[in-house]
Amino acid sequence: MVDSLPFSKTERQNLVEAVTDIVDRAAELILDIYNTDFEVRYKDDGSPVTDADQVAEELIVEELKKVLPGISVIGEETLAKTSDTLINQHTFWLVDPIDGTKEFIKKNGEFTVNIALIQEKFPILGVVGAPALNCTYRAHGLATSERREHSNIWQRISAKTVAHEGCVTISSRSHGDKTKLRNLLPNTHIKTHEVLGSSLKFCRVAEGAAHIYPRYGPTREWDTAAGHAILLGAGGTVFVGEDRELQYGKKDWINPEFIARART
Repeated sequence: MVDSLPFSKTERQNLVEAVTDIVDRAAELILDIYNTDFEVRYKDDGSPVTDADQVAEELIVEELKKVLPGISVIGEETLAKTSDTLINQHTFWLVDPIDGTKEFIKKNGEFTVNIALIQEKFPILGVVGAPALNCTYRAHGLATSERREHSNIWQRISAKTVAHEGCVTISSRSHGDKTKLRNLLPNTHIKTHEVLGSSLKFCRVAEGAAHIYPRYGPTREWDTAAGHAILLGAGGTVFVGEDRELQYGKKDWINPEFIARART
C-alpha cells in the first residue's frame, strides 16, 4: 500500500532525512525548557500545555512548509488556523510537538515529538523522537523502520510474531483499563502487560519489544500518525475492527478504538 503511492522511495528517503533534522532541532528547544522549572497552563478543554509545546510547534510548522511548500501542516496548537483548508487535500502533515504532555510535566522522559506525512488517508512516513531518552525512530515505507540511540548510527527494527508462551501487551500510562483490555483481546493469551506514555507504544511494538497495543481511550490523529507509520514500516498493522486500517483526515480528527499489532 505505502510503496504504491506517488512519492518515490528516493523522495521519501530524502523527506524522512529532512524531517529527522527538524525533530532533532525541536528536541533541543524542548529539552532547554524541560530542564527548567517551567510553567504549566491549561487550555479550555482542561488539557495541559507548556511553552515547549508552542515553541516546538512553531519551529516544526515553519520548517515543514519549506520542505513541501503548499502542503498543510496540522498540529494540535495550530489546528484552528488551518482545518478549513485541509479536507480537500490528499497530502498533509500531522504534527504533535509534545505527545505525552503529562509525561513531560512529570519529567519521566516518556514524551515524544511526532511528525507524519499523510497521503490518501495513510501515513507514508513518520519520525518519532524521544528527546529525554535520546532515542529516535523513523520509517518511510515498507521494511524501512529504524531506531537511533545515543549516536548517529541507525539500526533496522522489525515487529515480531507472538511467541507460543503468549504476547506482551502495552497500553497507555494515563488511560489504562485492564477490564477494557481483556474485552478487546478476549482470545489472546497475555504473558505480560506493560504501560508506557506517548507514541513510544507504537515504537515498542515496531522494534519487537511488545506485540499488541490496544487503544481504548481517546486519541487525536496527530497522536498516532507518526507511530503508525513506523509500525507499518516494521511489518505491523493498526486496525479498527477486524480488517480496516486506521485512516487519517477525519473531520473531527478523533480516532476510534484501534489495535496496533506486530506480525501475525
